Amino acid sequence: MAFHGHTDGKVTEMGNLQLKALTKATTDLNLCAIYTSPLQRAMETAKAINENYHLPIQTDDNLMEIYCGEWEGKDWEYIYAHYPDSYIAWETSPEQFQSPDGESMQDAYNRITACIHDHVKDHIGETIAIVGHSAVFRCYLAHVLYGELKNLTEIGWGDNTYICKIIFDDNLKPTLCYKYDASHLTEDISTTALRKRLGLKRPRALKE
Repeated sequence: MAFHGHTDGKVTEMGNLQLKALTKATTDLNLCAIYTSPLQRAMETAKAINENYHLPIQTDDNLMEIYCGEWEGKDWEYIYAHYPDSYIAWETSPEQFQSPDGESMQDAYNRITACIHDHVKDHIGETIAIVGHSAVFRCYLAHVLYGELKNLTEIGWGDNTYICKIIFDDNLKPTLCYKYDASHLTEDISTTALRKRLGLKRPRALKE
């Protein structure tokens, strides 16, 4: 398992199966716009959703995953061995995380909250899809739940192609309806289930 960040890898075979399931799960959203990170894995996700809507897909660099400098493309065992301090921060105090030559979690939080606010502001009273990446979207969930960057470990992680529903009032205050819905994924195409079956854990858990 490697850390991708801005590393622009292709969607895997299992990823393509997940995208087909996502297409079926997003038929009734009544979308009027789709915004996405330009990275391939996000673009392919946006295209899967858009099979139901045939909208112009709009890219935004501010929806990209956190940039992790020297961590980019490295596997977790290598990261743990060579960058123990930033690795421990990622696992135990992610609000203070910053990899060598990378973006801080606080900077990622600032850009994703501003980015989503701007897109929502342009679509008052409408339903839009925003497609991005796990670490920055976890930051946005902290904003929705707490109004600041905190409690990231409690927020946790979702499976690939998870869906969150957030509604906004007239003052653009967000309310979380649900998070990390991956009910469209059967166990045989769930990344979370696959990791459990294979016993794949990151180094800190292995050390424990």
